[in-house]
Amino acid sequence: MTNTLSYFFVKHVLLAGALFGFYLAPYFISQLVAIPLWFKLSRRIGKHRATMVAIGWYAFWSCLIPLIAIAPMEWFDAFQIKNILVFLPDDAYASAVGYFEGKPTGKFLFFIVVMCLKGSSIGALSALPYAMAADVVDVDTSMTGKSQGGAYFSIWSMTRKLAYALGLFMGTSLVVFWGFDSLADPLNTTNSSFSLLMLAITYSVIPALFKFVAMPLLWNYPLTEERVAEIQDDIAKAKLSGASA
Repeated sequence: MTNTLSYFFVKHVLLAGALFGFYLAPYFISQLVAIPLWFKLSRRIGKHRATMVAIGWYAFWSCLIPLIAIAPMEWFDAFQIKNILVFLPDDAYASAVGYFEGKPTGKFLFFIVVMCLKGSSIGALSALPYAMAADVVDVDTSMTGKSQGGAYFSIWSMTRKLAYALGLFMGTSLVVFWGFDSLADPLNTTNSSFSLLMLAITYSVIPALFKFVAMPLLWNYPLTEERVAEIQDDIAKAKLSGASA
């Protein structure tokens, strides 16, 4: 839902559709850079607990997106290009300000900061569950003697693709239901304030709520690293005892 609606949010709510390309690079880089930190946290509190922290971090920053949407542009003047790049030499400063002339950079740059903080959790929500799945495969291999990792990850990949399709359908259907018109002129829009606000909520808050569905499963997740080691040790001892007998 987030990926589907991100451009519409930037274009119609932030009025910065022409700057959308500037948002993608820092957003995806923040996801990659944060992964080692999440794995470090997972070694201290466990992968499932670290995943729960990542969900909470994701949800916290997601809740700020609608607030950015309804806040006046004047609140973000400190983030305007003309105020941020004053340290540049005169020629470079004039060139940069001229390039962004007429574009509302203040709210957009503040949005990028929030999205990078939010994006730092997405790397964890991609990497940590895969690491947890690898533990499941290791235990299954130890118990059955079969290498079924391909089947596990194939089923997971299929499920994820179905979830992506469902999210795309739900996201676009909901914003149309709220009255949003993607073809409207952003500057002289026919979209109501309500439809734009609901676009922001559907883009940010609703996906965060879906992630909380995993919380009860993660809270009592039994297959910790210590438990995996115990299971594998027990299996090894049982096999050794059987061989001795």
